[in-house]
Amino acid sequence: MIPATNDFSLFLWVGPRVYGRGQIHLVSNNDLQPGRSNLGLSQDLKSAGRLFWWTHGGASVVGRTRIDDGAWHHVGVTRAGKVFTLWVDGREDGRREADVTVAPSRWRIGAAVSAHKHAFRGFADDLRVYLRALPAGEVAALHAGYGKPGELPEPPPPPPADFTRVTQGLACSVVAYQPPASGWYIGSPSLAILPDGAYVASHDLFGGRSPKRTTYIYRSEDRGATWSAVSAVTNQTWSNLFVHRANLYVMGPESERGRVCIRRSTDGGRTWSEPAGPDSGMLSEAGGFHTAPVPVVSQNGRLWRAFEQRVRTESAAEPWASWFAVVVMSAPEDADLLKADSWRFSEPLESGSGWLQGGFSGWLEGNMVAAPGGRLVNLLRVHVRDGLPEVAAVVEVRPDPPAATFSATNFVRFPGGAKKFTIRYDAPTRRYWTLSNPALPPHTDANPSSVRQALALMSSADLREWTMHRLVLRHPDRRDHGFQYVDFLIEGEDLVFVSRTAYDDGAFGANSYHDANFLTFHRIAGFRRAAEERVKEGGL
Repeated sequence: MIPATNDFSLFLWVGPRVYGRGQIHLVSNNDLQPGRSNLGLSQDLKSAGRLFWWTHGGASVVGRTRIDDGAWHHVGVTRAGKVFTLWVDGREDGRREADVTVAPSRWRIGAAVSAHKHAFRGFADDLRVYLRALPAGEVAALHAGYGKPGELPEPPPPPPADFTRVTQGLACSVVAYQPPASGWYIGSPSLAILPDGAYVASHDLFGGRSPKRTTYIYRSEDRGATWSAVSAVTNQTWSNLFVHRANLYVMGPESERGRVCIRRSTDGGRTWSEPAGPDSGMLSEAGGFHTAPVPVVSQNGRLWRAFEQRVRTESAAEPWASWFAVVVMSAPEDADLLKADSWRFSEPLESGSGWLQGGFSGWLEGNMVAAPGGRLVNLLRVHVRDGLPEVAAVVEVRPDPPAATFSATNFVRFPGGAKKFTIRYDAPTRRYWTLSNPALPPHTDANPSSVRQALALMSSADLREWTMHRLVLRHPDRRDHGFQYVDFLIEGEDLVFVSRTAYDDGAFGANSYHDANFLTFHRIAGFRRAAEERVKEGGL
């Protein structure tokens, strides 16, 4: 339908009465192949509701006009040589030059080719394709000559969600659900167990128009069987829960790549302190911090937590994970954790572009761990090129003053190392445990950070040699299913965890493996028995 390198024009009328579910594809041949392309509606924070054209390999142009206003709009894209131009209601809306080849494959109207991914919720009419680039006058005449298709009808309501699909399919309970059509998705799961036995879970939201600076708090009084929302904490994101000296804390950036802040709750998460300044929870003057819900660890009378800080200018020419340096922070256990002067930060430790024979593209979301022999280390997620084995980076941490050092020999094989993971020590087994997302066959040649449809229970005695004991969760489809960003705790003989879960909901399903619609709670009863189990080669 669309030529690979020659000129073309693509136009249609759209009425996005229902707008959401992430990036929306109006016309698309996206099936994860080279040269995949789509005309759609953006839902990025800075460009929500605007038209865009994208071709894998370098062509990306975003318009200036919002068209998610419940009215009909005439939209399209033309290619003239190497220049891609967007059009809205007869007028040019953006352009960019790019030397790319559009994949010669089948196209789909209203969604990506791959299942229902990026589906458009609204109305469309009068799709036209020309094998030439229409000039501005013809575009204006096309818009004026057809006229608007009429009033937009009311869309039918979406089918109700059916939680039994996830609760029975995964043997779990649902902490929170976010309808994918909202364009908001669940992120940053965290879990704490209070001294009175109550469970507390948290998450934030992401997506183009979501309240990204808010963390939502839930409680369970029946060991995770049912959950109730108890509070919403604004100006707190990518944060972890932890209990210290009978109080509950939440810690992370105030906003995406913002300053580090911490809050305290003395009533089990119902109300929280406010970080108004350095004496009440605002722990850093500078911003640029990145993290996820990772552990706070106690070692020799001090608490430790890992962060990353942006030290390089954001550039589309460099992998985004390469912008960040490793930072660790520490405070005395008996200090007031809300006071900035209780905490000490290490100097940022930058990564090296030549690591892993050039296959390294960044590190993120480190775990502070009390290692064998009294050492402190920070184990980080590592982004690698497609098809390379997954690894983690073991950064050595000097306690006084805090400092981080790394040698390129300290990458260790770690199935699932390209995704966020949590590591915790279990004294009865004398092993370190984690839940990770290994890239198993037939997905070993894919981008490892995008393979999240399997969750494995793993352990290690020394943080260097890891054994995959059991596949806890697995789904055959990796495009729209994921069990990711898991946070867990050991409670007696059991391991309990919360997951950012993309799964069937009886309605439209998750937008993608990444755009989770559930926060789910799970229990692995008698998890230590898994120490004798092994997952065979190939994940069988």
